[in-house]
Amino acid sequence: MQLARSYDESESPRYETHYTFTAAKYDETTWQRLLPNSLEGYRYHLAFELGRIVGFKTGYISLSKAGTVVCIAPIFITNHALDTAVQGDMKAVTHHLSKLLPNQRTVRLLCVGSPVTDSAQIGFFKDQPLDAEMINVLTEKLDDVAEREGANVIAFKDVMDIDTKQLQPLLAKQGYTCIDDKLVAKNSINFKELDGYLATLSNDTSKMLRGELKQFDQLHIEEHDGLPPHLEKIYHLYLNCREKSEFKFEKLTLEFFEALAGLMPNQCRFVLYYMHEKLIGFNCLLHGNGVLIDKYIGIGLYA
Repeated sequence: MQLARSYDESESPRYETHYTFTAAKYDETTWQRLLPNSLEGYRYHLAFELGRIVGFKTGYISLSKAGTVVCIAPIFITNHALDTAVQGDMKAVTHHLSKLLPNQRTVRLLCVGSPVTDSAQIGFFKDQPLDAEMINVLTEKLDDVAEREGANVIAFKDVMDIDTKQLQPLLAKQGYTCIDDKLVAKNSINFKELDGYLATLSNDTSKMLRGELKQFDQLHIEEHDGLPPHLEKIYHLYLNCREKSEFKFEKLTLEFFEALAGLMPNQCRFVLYYMHEKLIGFNCLLHGNGVLIDKYIGIGLYA
């Protein structure tokens, strides 16, 4: 559906909109102004582009006024399986139905956000906050891009609660509906040491973990900022975890991890776990400005 709004000639000029395929269209200073101190900003988006993730086409919609970019909305386009988030026994049911109705299983989806960000971060100028006019112009451009790309569904992916309060009333006027698509687990850290944490668990779980902790003296841990050693082994550990997961969306590439570490050496850290000199696990962390994000994990079997 095409959304439109008429404007009086006496009104100030509307925002100019632009659509591009790379984050590099806008310099890093512009990104920092619109998404200050974000760990999932300019360089993170570039890493995803350089990673050449199969099945995803990235783009960026910008709004400008008086020659100044005041908003950047990252987007991606993909063929989305409707049962992507389904897990457990229902997965077998949806898989069977997809064979009977193959044309009904996927939709061409245009999303505001990124497959690899934790939230749909829209960058906007702090002195020009999102308002009804900006959202109207943005949704009009989304309609244009969706028509060009053959997308029949438009969505804002993983909008955080704090952003929903601002966006929902504005997007509702444009016909958008808020949907809770997945559960989020929260764990309050209200203990000061390991024993305090173990005391919060059941006796069986606590006993099991204490037994596992006895092997810590055999575990060697290394931390590497930027590009780590054994990147190919790290990637295979990532694939090992991904293949065992029921929930699969994007499949990252070795090139993505290399680009991420190379572009963000001061914000990307790999924690490597060795057992008797064999790499058995890793965490890929983003950190900075008092924030730590555990982005990716990989685990292998030790034998």
